Amino acid sequence: MTAIGKILALLNLVVGLGLLTWATSVYVQRPAWYQQIPEGEEKGNAVTFAQLKLEIETLTRAANNANEAWGLHLELLKDREASRDQRRKAYAQRLQWARTGNPNDLIDEADPKSGQGFYEPVLIDDELVRLREEEKKAIDDGDTAKATEFRKEITKLEPFAGLHDLRLESKDVKGVTRIVPKGRPVLAIDGKPLRGADNLLATLDKDVEEINKLNAEILKQRKRYEELSGQLALLEDQLIKMGVIRESVQSELFFLDSFEVNVLETRDTVARREKQLRARLKELGVVDP
Repeated sequence: MTAIGKILALLNLVVGLGLLTWATSVYVQRPAWYQQIPEGEEKGNAVTFAQLKLEIETLTRAANNANEAWGLHLELLKDREASRDQRRKAYAQRLQWARTGNPNDLIDEADPKSGQGFYEPVLIDDELVRLREEEKKAIDDGDTAKATEFRKEITKLEPFAGLHDLRLESKDVKGVTRIVPKGRPVLAIDGKPLRGADNLLATLDKDVEEINKLNAEILKQRKRYEELSGQLALLEDQLIKMGVIRESVQSELFFLDSFEVNVLETRDTVARREKQLRARLKELGVVDP
C-alpha cells in the first residue's frame, strides 16, 4: 500500500505541475477579448467584445434602417399596385367606350346609343405643371395650407409623370352634371364627335341599307326616265309632223286667200262689163237687153 500511495502522490504532483504550467500559460497568453478597440482596426475583423458590440450595434442599426426602408417601399409598392389596378380598370373602361360609347357623355340626348367613344389624350405632366404653378402662387400669397395640399397632390402624381391622365372630371352638359374623362372628344370629318366603333358599324350598316334603297329608287327613276324619254321622242315626232301639217295648211290658206281675192276682182270686172254692155245695147234700141 505504501508503494501505491507513493505512486499516486507522485502522479498527483506531476498532474499538479502540468495544471500549474497550463494555468500560467493561459494567464500570460490570454486573448484580448476585454480590451478596447485597437486603432486602425478594420471592420469585420472583430477580436474583442467591444468590437463585437460595436459591430452588433452597427448591424442592428442597418437592420432597422433596412426594415424601415422595406416597410416604406412596401407601402409604396402597395400604392403603386393599387394605382396600377385603377389604371387597368380605367383603360378597360376606355376600351369599352371605344367599342360601345360612353353612356355618361351622349352626343344626342335623345339617342342612348350616341355615347362618345374616343377622347384626346391628356398627360399627367400637364397637370403637374398646373399644380406647380398653383403651389408657387399659393406660396407667394402666403397660403401655407393650400400650398401643402398642392404639394401632396404633386407628390401623389409625380410617380406617374409621362403617363396619360385617366382621371374623370365633372362636366356641365345642358344643365346636367356628368362625370366624363379629361380631354376633348375626337371629332370626325363632319366635325361631330366619334361614336363607339360598334355603333359606327351599326350606323354604317344603316347607311348602306339606305344607300341600297336609294340605288333601287335611282334604278326605278332611270327606268321611268327612259319611258318618259321615249314618250318625249314620240311627242317630238308628233310635234314635227304637226309643224309640217301646219305649214301645209298655212300655205293652202294663203293660196285660197289669194284665189278668193282674184275671184272677187273677176266678178266685179264681169259685172262692170255686163253693165256697160247693157248700156250700149240700150243705146242701140234694145228695150230689155
